Amino acid sequence: MRTQIKNLFWSMRLAQVSSLVIFITALLVNGTVFASVQNKDEITRGEFIKMLAQNHPESNLLPGNHSQLSPKPLYAKVAKSLKARGINVLENKSPGDLLTQQEFVRITYAFSGGKANKTLFDQKLFLKNAGIVDSTDIGIATGVDGKVYQTHKGQSEKKQTELASPIFMDDQFETDFSSKALFTFDDSSTLTMSEDTVININTHVFNPDKNLRETLIKASLGWVRFKVTKDMTNGSSFKVVTPTATAGVRGTEFAVITHPNGKTTFVVLEGKIETFSNSTNGKGKTFFISAGEVQDFSPDGSPSAVRVAPASFLDKVVSKTTKPKKLMVAKGIGKGLAKLAAKDAAKVAKKAAKAEKKLAKANAKAEKKLAKAKAKAEKKLVKVEAKAEKKLARLEAKGSSKGVAKDSAKSAAKGSAKGAAKDSAKSAAKDSAKGAAKDSAKSAAKDSAKSAAKDSAKSVAKDSAKSAAKDSAKSAAKDSAKSAAKDSAKSAAKDSAKETAKQVAKETGKGKGKKNS
Repeated sequence: MRTQIKNLFWSMRLAQVSSLVIFITALLVNGTVFASVQNKDEITRGEFIKMLAQNHPESNLLPGNHSQLSPKPLYAKVAKSLKARGINVLENKSPGDLLTQQEFVRITYAFSGGKANKTLFDQKLFLKNAGIVDSTDIGIATGVDGKVYQTHKGQSEKKQTELASPIFMDDQFETDFSSKALFTFDDSSTLTMSEDTVININTHVFNPDKNLRETLIKASLGWVRFKVTKDMTNGSSFKVVTPTATAGVRGTEFAVITHPNGKTTFVVLEGKIETFSNSTNGKGKTFFISAGEVQDFSPDGSPSAVRVAPASFLDKVVSKTTKPKKLMVAKGIGKGLAKLAAKDAAKVAKKAAKAEKKLAKANAKAEKKLAKAKAKAEKKLVKVEAKAEKKLARLEAKGSSKGVAKDSAKSAAKGSAKGAAKDSAKSAAKDSAKGAAKDSAKSAAKDSAKSAAKDSAKSVAKDSAKSAAKDSAKSAAKDSAKSAAKDSAKSAAKDSAKETAKQVAKETGKGKGKKNS
């Protein structure tokens, strides 16, 4: 940071960018401002804004009365002005905290009058070309999740990498557990490190005027995905070296997996790469791996055949080497990843459509089966109801028959009873008359004959009393008088006459018999 601040205030005299002329002139005139902080290793946000206000007083990012404001109100006004232009790097941040690499690039770019909607990388390149930032770096960190450590050549101290941290030749980077990092080089190529990964950037030289590039990266451990820009001139090279094998590429997207035992796996996502074993130093057999293919090199450098990568393995590679969530690059980088994401989305959509079709088919089959079962159940229900109605009709008919029979029986019984009563009355009258005459011929015949004849004639034999009584009385009297007088005049006549007379009188002569009695 100290070097960048120094370059910002002293080395800009070489810049030829027209939009920076006023800014550079102001900085040169007021160069002494830097002297107050040049001995510091770092600078706070508030100090940096104050320096910019003093050296670029005409900037439209500053309030009209900025010269009258104290540091804190000035910082708040500038932060608000930057936010209005879509630059939120100072929002909700304390002016007393140290300025970060990302904040330095974005704020300096905004004050320099650079075009809006540029990526962090483009802003850094703009400042680099203007001589505002160190021209020896080869790229910056454009995405960081978790802890990522950077070690410069000749130094043993590891520094934690942050967004916009510059990349230099011979830098070594390590990612911690559950950490990721995305680096963008000055030729717009990118690399994404997964967790527990170690790489060294041995060489990266890029000449934008000749469109020439020479890059050599050593992948010592872990998972790394590369997106290498195309359209470089002949003679350009981009190589990735592992402990056992080397991959040479032009413009493509691929991943390198370096296992702890030294085994190497190359898998291509887009384009084509050329591989060979390190044991042959490039003089042995070379292989070409195309998109969707994979190849392994054993710890001793022995190559396997190039084969189609399983879909599950490709998914794992994409998942392990996905960009960090904390990104400061919105566009212009990672077109290959976008294509891959679109391809993955298409696969997901295809699977979803297939699943929906299968589900619709299953639903149709289930509905058909349900309709069939419902129809069968309704048919069975109709049959059961018909059977039940038939049975009910039988029961009702049977019950009706019983009722009719019962009524008929009652009616018949009544009729029979009446008939029997009439017949019995007639017969009883005859028999009683005969018996009574025989039994009471001597003693009770006189009294009983008159009383019984009257009672029987009136109550029991209304219809036949006149005719039957006369005939029976005459006939019975004659016959009974002769035979009964002889056989049972003494014994049975008395008992039987009395008993019969009483019973007949009781049953048939309650009404009129009482009056007569």
